[in-house]
Amino acid sequence: MLGGSNVAGTCQASLARLQEQVCAIETVAGAGTSSGHRQLRWVTLLNLTWAKGLYLSRRYPGRFMGRRAGDIPTIPVLAAPSSRGGGDNGTGTSTSASCLSRERDLGTDSGHGLGCMVPVLDLFNHDSSRQWLSLTVDDAAQCLVVSAAYPLAAGDEVLSNYGPLTNEQLLRAYGFALPANPHDTVSVRLHVRAADSGLVTSSRAMELGAGGLAAVPVGVWATLRAFCGGRDGDGNDGDCNGDGDSDGDGNGDGDGDGKEGQEGGIGVEPEDLDCLLQWALGWLKRQPKPPPQPPHSSSPASARLAFVRQYLAGQRRIVKSLARDLQEVLAQFEEEGKD
Repeated sequence: MLGGSNVAGTCQASLARLQEQVCAIETVAGAGTSSGHRQLRWVTLLNLTWAKGLYLSRRYPGRFMGRRAGDIPTIPVLAAPSSRGGGDNGTGTSTSASCLSRERDLGTDSGHGLGCMVPVLDLFNHDSSRQWLSLTVDDAAQCLVVSAAYPLAAGDEVLSNYGPLTNEQLLRAYGFALPANPHDTVSVRLHVRAADSGLVTSSRAMELGAGGLAAVPVGVWATLRAFCGGRDGDGNDGDCNGDGDSDGDGNGDGDGDGKEGQEGGIGVEPEDLDCLLQWALGWLKRQPKPPPQPPHSSSPASARLAFVRQYLAGQRRIVKSLARDLQEVLAQFEEEGKD
């Protein structure tokens, strides 16, 4: 169902990296007979995949370990965080959630790459409509103080804000997606290929959000202009969004932040609009369509199918809206040309 989607490409790239790590660990484990070498032999691809999935879906930023966080070394190979959005307030030492935009995040922590586990707190369901909890580290008592940021009545569900995450990030890290997610985006990559060999010589990642043409960042037009003449906008960014990025921010090796070219403005020509339209139409043909609406059921399999459907439907909704707006604007250009 997810074949050809960004989530599928990202998961395949992640699995390949884990396999490389397992091979490296097996080499080390076979190089000696000490107890340490023997302990490494439990690391199989299945065990490592399970461990990484549990870590990514349950971890909180390492700063919630307080002063002890600085004593824990970073292990970039075995504990590579995924997705975007570091939640540090810029000082690298904040322990108060009042400075945070989210209670949980999927990004790297400033100063240390390891997150921490907070049993029970990680069971709270996600709602990004507000900041539900206040989290404060008490270094003296060596504990994490969790307080509700709003009044709670007996029987109310306690929620948590995981952050302004896209359905792609939610599905990959937590296994669910939201209908009509206001933070949803489609990640695409433009490639420039050499005319003689067909090899990719450069690429640029971009994020397209909901809202049609009005939501296209200025940086997209700058990218199209820079890549004009040799681009192949295939939208298949297998190493984009999450593990495919060295920094895990979902932007690949391109800027993808929509800031490029904002100073002074960029004039958008009909050729730019048509280029983006052709990409959008091609993307809609290539990407998998959402599966049929599953019958009402409380089984885990039905829930997973519903989440996949919400993710794929959300991706198509964003690109369809963009294509529709582009077609309307190009039709207006054509009418004005006739006059």
